[in-house]
Amino acid sequence: MDITSTFSKEEILNMFLTFYDTDWWINKTRTLQLLIEDGELLTKINQDKILMKFDKEKLKRSYQYELHMTSYHSSEALFGLLFAFLFEKDTPWVYLTEYRFENFNKLVEGIKNKGLGSIMKEEEISKFIQWLFFAGVTKKEFDDYEKIENSIEFVNKYLKSLAATLSDKKDYNSYKHGFRGLPIRSAITIQKQQVNVPPLESSGEACLYLDFDFENNNGSKKKRLKIVTKIYSYKTALNIIITNTQLIKNIIEVRKQMIIDKNNQITFGLFHDKKVKDIFHTELKDKPYHISKFQIK
Repeated sequence: MDITSTFSKEEILNMFLTFYDTDWWINKTRTLQLLIEDGELLTKINQDKILMKFDKEKLKRSYQYELHMTSYHSSEALFGLLFAFLFEKDTPWVYLTEYRFENFNKLVEGIKNKGLGSIMKEEEISKFIQWLFFAGVTKKEFDDYEKIENSIEFVNKYLKSLAATLSDKKDYNSYKHGFRGLPIRSAITIQKQQVNVPPLESSGEACLYLDFDFENNNGSKKKRLKIVTKIYSYKTALNIIITNTQLIKNIIEVRKQMIIDKNNQITFGLFHDKKVKDIFHTELKDKPYHISKFQIK
């Protein structure tokens, strides 16, 4: 479909780069983190004439829940920008306005399974990552170019792992579509029948939501309702949001400096000393036995 506008493509791009708030997720995240971890601040908040009606642990749980969901939000924003600059680099704002989530989810699922190789040729991946996240950098201009190469390798692996977390987002959908996901404190112990086999244990902050699967009944499909509890770690959410934000800043701020603030020196974040497994590490994994998700049918 042809689109007409009184603004040129350049004007729309400049407006998008100028007003895109790359600090938005960090501002929100840091505020929530302080409310969770600073006992004195939480006590002060709890003295508010409205909030004093609520239990402090319930308040803390709501902040942890919000942080968990914010990690999904920032991940959607990051992949949205990636697809926008890949498929419609001159008018990314238009792409972000027009794309449909059905197609978006298929693209993310492809990256989960095959990495960026699902949407481009393998030999193009490193060049694309450099262009998107480290624009304008060459070996001649950057003395320690090995840091760029290692950062490119990190980003490639990180996006694949991030796509895996974003593909499993039914708890996020239950949160943003009508707030039908319920933040709870979950604890479960499953004792196996075998002798001397330790029980499977899981506890922590969790989201409780409804889901459906299908079963065949005399040749016809019927929906089967199930209750799902998904345990999460707000500390993992913090890691993801911080990493996503830096990648988003690399996309937006570097182009802003190159196109609009041409006199400013180009700066960007590097990831040469980061490991993907550390980003997604949670305190849940420190436990000998844990269950991240369980269902009651």
